[in-house]
Amino acid sequence: MSGGDQLDAATAASLRVLDEVVPSACKPRFRVEMWNGHTWGASSGVPTFTLKLTHPGALRAMLLPPGERTLGEAYVFGHIDIVGDMAAAVEVGYSIMEQHRNARNILGAALPQ
Repeated sequence: MSGGDQLDAATAASLRVLDEVVPSACKPRFRVEMWNGHTWGASSGVPTFTLKLTHPGALRAMLLPPGERTLGEAYVFGHIDIVGDMAAAVEVGYSIMEQHRNARNILGAALPQ
C-alpha cells in the first residue's frame, strides 16, 4: 500500500474489502489505484493490469450485488477503469465472483474490525 500514512474511512474500507475478496493467487497479478492515490496489490514487477477505482464507492458499484453484470456496469459507467491485460482482469473478476456470491460476505469485509 502507498499514498500516505493517513487513511480516510472509505480508503480503509476499500483496503479491507480488497484483502478479503481477492483470492490469494490473484493478488500478485494486478494493482489497484484508488481515487486518492493509494495503491494496493502487486508491489514488485509489472502487474498484468491495473484496476483504477474512480471514486470512494467504486468497489461497491463493482461488487454489489455480486455478479458479472455488476462488474460490466461498473466499467461501462466509469466507476472503474482497467489498464493493461483486459482478459487477465476478466479472469480475476470471475475468480472473485466465484468465491463471493453472497453480498453479506462482501459487506462484512468493509466493516471495521
